[in-house]
Amino acid sequence: MHLRLQPARRGYRLGWLLGTDALVAPTFCRTFLREARRISDEWSATFGTIFNFVDVHAVTTRRWLGWLGFRESGVESAYGFAKTPFVRVTKTPCATP
Repeated sequence: MHLRLQPARRGYRLGWLLGTDALVAPTFCRTFLREARRISDEWSATFGTIFNFVDVHAVTTRRWLGWLGFRESGVESAYGFAKTPFVRVTKTPCATP
């Protein structure tokens, strides 16, 4: 598994994950989910808004990102080299009480 956070525009960071099917295996699933939420919360609190684009057909990924606190905000109908539809996902830091 490889996690990375890249600078994008001012106040925004572009996050991505390269993983394998082993991440959803019973041995790792719970730990992965717990750590993914912790890391995405930490990144959002530290760096501000984090975002990326996800293939609209990646239903499991979109559901997982929603669970992490990302919100979908529009579809790019012809994104990337293959010009396929992708949805933008964004996570903003929680307001401080």
